[in-house]
Amino acid sequence: MNFDFLDAVKGLFNNDLISKAASYLDESELGIKRALNAIIPVSIAGIINRAQSSPELVFTSAKEVFNSGIINKIGDSFRPGAGGMPPLAPSLITSVLGDKFSSVANAVSDSTGLKSSSICTLFANIIPLALGLLGKNAIESNQSPGNLASWLSLQKHETLSLIPSGLNLSSVLPGFRSGANMIPPIMPKKRASWLLPALITLATLFLILWLFRKP
Repeated sequence: MNFDFLDAVKGLFNNDLISKAASYLDESELGIKRALNAIIPVSIAGIINRAQSSPELVFTSAKEVFNSGIINKIGDSFRPGAGGMPPLAPSLITSVLGDKFSSVANAVSDSTGLKSSSICTLFANIIPLALGLLGKNAIESNQSPGNLASWLSLQKHETLSLIPSGLNLSSVLPGFRSGANMIPPIMPKKRASWLLPALITLATLFLILWLFRKP
């Protein structure tokens, strides 16, 4: 399959979308770019890992997400009153990162200095978009679940190498090692003390994003 997964996902976040996300989340555009440099490879690595253990699940989810039309609705989540994420995001986050999501989100927040709620919102948009792009190309190239999983496994080394070196996820996600792209250390913003346990359940993820949304 002649498809650059990482570049395709990065390409969705043009300057206009980054500006909308920054405004919606009350973050700087530079901060959003820093976060994307971590969240995109982490999200893709999570999809790759999941495909190794559950190829049929990833294959089916990717096709369903693409068929939902999400790729044609890029940026809708960042409109006033939109809620910050697609409706299918919580279940997809659980499928890809499981109960490790809160630890991963906190690690990215610590390394980038963005609010934890902003990191959660970005993950909630990137994972569905990445799966949608994967589903589009799987359908167009007539891939089977096994073939798709095999192709994804070939992308693992490059993907892991793009995880910033300041972000050490090996303790929460086996096989996740940071690469050579150092994120300069900055002081993280204070997180609410209840974030870590709150993100464990699907319902609470909705609540957190609602609490931190822009009016």
